[in-house]
Amino acid sequence: MTAIAWAIITIATGASLLYLLNRPNLSVGQKLVVLLVFIAAGVPVGGLLFLAFAIAGLMLFWDTGASDSLAFLFLTSPIAVLLGLLLVLMASIADALQARKVAAATPDTEPRQAEIGSKSGSLTGAELRGWVMAVAGFLLVVGVPLLGYILHSNAGVSSIRIPLALIGPTAVLLGVLVVTVLIHVYNRRMRGE
Repeated sequence: MTAIAWAIITIATGASLLYLLNRPNLSVGQKLVVLLVFIAAGVPVGGLLFLAFAIAGLMLFWDTGASDSLAFLFLTSPIAVLLGLLLVLMASIADALQARKVAAATPDTEPRQAEIGSKSGSLTGAELRGWVMAVAGFLLVVGVPLLGYILHSNAGVSSIRIPLALIGPTAVLLGVLVVTVLIHVYNRRMRGE
């Protein structure tokens, strides 16, 4: 369970940082500013999330005989994913605003930039959002019930506490879907204007 938790933390952190670094309309300085604003916002948000999940973890795992590694997975993984989402959201908004400023200043270059973006071999924002929605949907349908089964069969969590234990992962995955859809709608509106 500890290895799974560290894998989730590493993937969430690495993917969100990679998303920020690959924003084509932001300069290095602007990316640094987004990262610093994220750190300033992420520390209190992460603290509040940790407090909420710690209280929920105490209620769920008290007297269940569950291992410390399961509690570590429950406490850290949703927080890492939600903070990664916060960074992705901030990077996407900053990138879209910068693209809008550039397009307003030089309307002639917009078709050329679209051609350059379509010819590059990297994953576009729309494709990335599609993959994120597909993975989040798959985990919501398959991963959450599988986690409930693992908690019940291997960790000794009672059947009454299983739905409570699954609230956190379900909320995180629904948050991923909602944020991804909002970013997609926001980017479409920015392109339409």
